[in-house]
Amino acid sequence: MENKCNWNNILDPTSTHKLLYCLRIVTSILSNKKDLKSQQWRYKFVQSGGFSHLLNILINLEIKAIDTFLTIKCIDTLIITLLEFL
Repeated sequence: MENKCNWNNILDPTSTHKLLYCLRIVTSILSNKKDLKSQQWRYKFVQSGGFSHLLNILINLEIKAIDTFLTIKCIDTLIITLLEFL
């Protein structure tokens, strides 16, 4: 993961399906806190702006756009992913 990632392409907030899929991958990587590679990946993710991007997605949510179960599931997974950093 390089320092200048285009997070809008990787974690695209305009595509619920793609975002949910990618969030599940990120959460899976982050969940193994004892693994050295997972810890390194976590550090690089934060350093390259991934965490900030996820936080911006949550902050910029439009409540009126939350209209399907898939959208709710995506928001749930987004929050779970953010909580992995606490």
